[in-house]
Amino acid sequence: MTKLTSAEEQQFLDDLDKKLWNAADRLRSNLDAAVYKHAVLGLIFLKYVSDAFDLRREELEASFRDSKSDYFLDRADYKSDAAYAKAIHVELEDRDYFTEKNVFWVPPLARWQTIRSNAALAPDTEIEIRNGKTGKYVFRSVARLIDDALEAVEKENSRLKGVIEKSRYMQLQLEAAKLVGLISEVVSSIPFRHASLNAKDILGHVYEYFLGQFALAEGKKGGQYYTPKSIVSVIVEMLEPYAGKVYDPAMGSGGFFVQSEAFIEAHGGKLGAISVYGQESNPTTWRLAAMNMAIRGIDFNFGKQPADTFLSDQHPDLRADYVMANPPFNISEWWDGRLEGDPRWVHGTPPKSNANFAWVQHMLYHLAPHGSMALLLANGSMSSNTKGEGEIRKALVEADLVECMLALPGQLFTNTQIPACVWFLTKNKKGGAISPKARGLRDRQGEVLFIDARQLGYMKDRVLRDFTPADLEKISGTFRAWKRQRVRPELAQRPSSEATSKLAPYKDIPGFCKSATLAEISAHGHVLTPGRYVGTEDVADDGEPFEEKMQKLVTELNAQFTESAKLEKSITSAKGQDFLQVIQAKESEHNYELQQLMSMKDSKISNEKKLEDFRRDLTPKRLALEQALDDFADFEADLINKLKQESKRSEDNAKIVIILITAIVVILLLAISYFLFSSFRRRAVTEWNAHKNLEELDAFKKALDTSSIVAITDKRGVISYVNDKFCELSKYSREELIGKTHKVINSGFHSKEFFADLWATISSGKVWRGEINNKAKDGTDYWVDTFIVPFFDDAGAVQEFIAIRTDITERKNTETALAENKKNLEGAKRVAEAANSAKTSFLANMSHEIRTPIGVIQGFADLLDECQDIPTEQRQWVQTIRRNTRLLTSVIGEILDLSKVEADKLEIENLVFPLNDVIEDISASMRFKAEERGIALQVTVDEAVPKMINTDPTRLRQILINLIGNAIKFTEHGHVKVRFSKMAIANQASKLRVLIADTGIGMSAEQHSKVFEPFVQGDSSTTRRFGGTGLGLAISKRLATALSGDLRLVESAPGKGTTFEFSLCCFSSENEQVKPIEVSKEKPKVGALKGKRILLVEDSPDNQILVQIFLSDSGAEVVTANNGREGVDQALLQRFDLILLDIQMPELDGYGALKIMRSKGLTLPIIALTAHALKEERERAYREGFSGYLTKPITKAILLQKLQSSLTNPLSAK
Repeated sequence: MTKLTSAEEQQFLDDLDKKLWNAADRLRSNLDAAVYKHAVLGLIFLKYVSDAFDLRREELEASFRDSKSDYFLDRADYKSDAAYAKAIHVELEDRDYFTEKNVFWVPPLARWQTIRSNAALAPDTEIEIRNGKTGKYVFRSVARLIDDALEAVEKENSRLKGVIEKSRYMQLQLEAAKLVGLISEVVSSIPFRHASLNAKDILGHVYEYFLGQFALAEGKKGGQYYTPKSIVSVIVEMLEPYAGKVYDPAMGSGGFFVQSEAFIEAHGGKLGAISVYGQESNPTTWRLAAMNMAIRGIDFNFGKQPADTFLSDQHPDLRADYVMANPPFNISEWWDGRLEGDPRWVHGTPPKSNANFAWVQHMLYHLAPHGSMALLLANGSMSSNTKGEGEIRKALVEADLVECMLALPGQLFTNTQIPACVWFLTKNKKGGAISPKARGLRDRQGEVLFIDARQLGYMKDRVLRDFTPADLEKISGTFRAWKRQRVRPELAQRPSSEATSKLAPYKDIPGFCKSATLAEISAHGHVLTPGRYVGTEDVADDGEPFEEKMQKLVTELNAQFTESAKLEKSITSAKGQDFLQVIQAKESEHNYELQQLMSMKDSKISNEKKLEDFRRDLTPKRLALEQALDDFADFEADLINKLKQESKRSEDNAKIVIILITAIVVILLLAISYFLFSSFRRRAVTEWNAHKNLEELDAFKKALDTSSIVAITDKRGVISYVNDKFCELSKYSREELIGKTHKVINSGFHSKEFFADLWATISSGKVWRGEINNKAKDGTDYWVDTFIVPFFDDAGAVQEFIAIRTDITERKNTETALAENKKNLEGAKRVAEAANSAKTSFLANMSHEIRTPIGVIQGFADLLDECQDIPTEQRQWVQTIRRNTRLLTSVIGEILDLSKVEADKLEIENLVFPLNDVIEDISASMRFKAEERGIALQVTVDEAVPKMINTDPTRLRQILINLIGNAIKFTEHGHVKVRFSKMAIANQASKLRVLIADTGIGMSAEQHSKVFEPFVQGDSSTTRRFGGTGLGLAISKRLATALSGDLRLVESAPGKGTTFEFSLCCFSSENEQVKPIEVSKEKPKVGALKGKRILLVEDSPDNQILVQIFLSDSGAEVVTANNGREGVDQALLQRFDLILLDIQMPELDGYGALKIMRSKGLTLPIIALTAHALKEERERAYREGFSGYLTKPITKAILLQKLQSSLTNPLSAK
């Protein structure tokens, strides 16, 4: 196919978007957009995972048939074409081939071809599902089919757990015909292949387009999950998130993450270089974001669940390199008492009525020491001084955290017309000198960049404005230039064409950008509105003589005064019209609310609820009006800046313009004041009318009695009215309650401070809501969810309160029971942990008690075996003893390993070493065992296997010895074959693959499922016949997982043998420079310890004798001590070259003795001698000051080698 240009690709995507949206919108009919979007987006997601799965299948099938591929399956190895085809089909259903490429595994039921082919079937039709074997599925409905498909995908892919909502399509109740149409006409039309675009790019583009269109269709609600791409793009382009952690605490559908990946790709960065962290409180939106990430193949961490960012931070320890967000503007109902004194409020506690500066400080809290952040806020955040906001803003400025302020044009959002700005903050203004990530940035301390982009953009339709690519580059390019280059006067004076660098030097542009100092910002009262700093665009001299211009201005001024009646029209045609329209719109909204309240007596809607809603809405409307005033102040500043431009030419001319501007401003201010006064006067009238409506409460009595508990009190809290529900729940009569206060039902559960806060709230005219525990007349407690609403008299003072309650006793009892259950579970958990700790301690002690005598037996058996004059029969006895002590030591090691794996305490090393050394060592030892059983051991290594690997050599040996040893043990005739090969994986580290096949006794199908369970063998006869503990495979499976690998049973049948496959990623990349570990193969020299004095501190007489013989044979002089106390005395009285110190001894243990020796100035090598084989014990020994560490049982060779290296180079003992 011919590759298309970028413009042709974009045109294709645009045409596809419109075509699919028109088709989807036609099928929507009357279904609400907020509901319908889940039907469409869920199907797009399912189509994507299925397409990606099919593409990987095609790649695999081609590789299986390609002789040059590592996956090649040779046709010659199969008897027929049918057998060959079947083998390929079986391989294509192996999930490992898909998960290794980060492709979701899609079960047959969920594959798009299955859904498309069967969507229109009649109910109760049986479908054949093929997956290596034939299965049956009964088709109930197309909605049920999709739900089952999505559930199957989630079940097979742990990354999608919680992402897919259960039974979503059944709940939608969308007509079957429309759902089938969506599948066949819309989603199936998304092309699987294209000339130059892949399925992932196309589906990702369609998903984003549909998100935007649904946001438009939903209006205000759409803004909860969608931020327009142009705004996301400008923020990402300015922050430049090339690599690191990216965090969005109000992520919506994840637009910032998608654009960050797009930015990296567009600028030639490495995909996957960023780690994505997000949080979202809305469960539906949380799932939308997760699907959005899955479609684009982006790994993500959105926390355990949807949750409130302030109250349930899902990433409390995160410190991100980049933080970006579009949080809800001016939200008022966000505060909770638990947030008082929160460590995030470094620069001041945010006002409880507005969360703007809570978002700012939350994001700063999660910012890394050299990180940068950006967030969208309403323009009011730049200038408001309400309830301490000005002080917080001042603190942020003076802490030099503010880097840039960007004023945006209006009409960019689908959900609000409130003018917005972008705050850019950073913890690194020092530039490249302080942080490698900021290399190339200049020192910007004490400076803030202001950008006024309100004049940029174009109207893409009648409602929304958008940025052009040139607009985006102008904004982001200005910011980049300011961050990277200082203003050089000699360049600033040259024409722009002389700029030779790719990034033009920064300079202030009147009307667009200004680099201001903190002193300048302080002079403006720490107001951060860009219009105050950037000024207005320079006006070129038109060459008109001053006398002529003066005459013209005078004439125009006279005309203005003469036609003053037309002034309002002139104003409304300019920017003032925008402000007047905002105010008039707010006035209309107040009138509407007033009419709603006045008509309440004719409706069945609760008077209290309406009043509460009205009062809640007043705050954002007042903020919007104040925002209009603030924007008007910017407009005024623009006009005055223009005046300053003109004043450069003539002072007289400026005076005339000042008169003109002043007249306009005065009239505008009068108009705004009138509308504000009218608005707030109407609010007062509305509250008075609402008070009068209390007289009509009797009309709602019957309705309230059936659902709510109602009481009315005067301003002192004396009850004047209660309804039947109140009496029923409190068990008091109406006569017993009227004239009393609520103290009559006070249970004593709540503190005095609780009621003081309640009274302070309602006395100030605010609505209070909370949960209260009361006591009924019969002494029983009950809980109510309470609203208390104040009502006002003609003077605006609080006169009465109405309390509306709901009985929540059952819910609270359930919560108490759950809390008790949780407490019991936590207690059980502590008991289990204590038991596990006791088990670990027991195993460690048993290891010591068993290894010590085994070490003695093994040591003396080694000495006997070295004797030359032992008869042959007795030598065989000695070898039997040695072999069984080694076996017993191995069993103990396996039990300890299993214990550590189960306790999640298994430590893994990561070393680079030659693979051939491991293979040769294991082959030599295993070949001897195979020859003893009369079978052949064949070990082959493919040429493609690299010489060096990167993993834990000890654990690798343990796995291979277990697997090969098992194969030999259970094979009586035939052979054991071991093959090492390399599995190539594109864009990832290759895998080492080891196949171990034998011709032994094999296993039944029933035994397959238990093969990796600990202490399990085929049956009791197997144990009697072949021996063993049944731990080898269980430990090997767990060790393989710990090494990020896998161990699986490939095939096994009774009498036909068994094949296991072990694989792990352990190859270093070709460009990585690695240093192999050095393994000393030097044998101890005879007499190497001659003349050396060694102190042996050991409480076991047998071990004393054994070690003395080992050391004396090598020429050392040995002095012994029976415990730690004796050892200290000997060490301080005599001179020694080295001390061997047992850990576990009576009177004074090894650690105590070591501490005294070191405190007395002994610096000679002191080596720990212990039967504790746990790694924690070894680490403690080095931490306490031991020079080396030896684990019992020890051999003569190991002991002498350790002592020789310690005396030669004390550091090598470790």
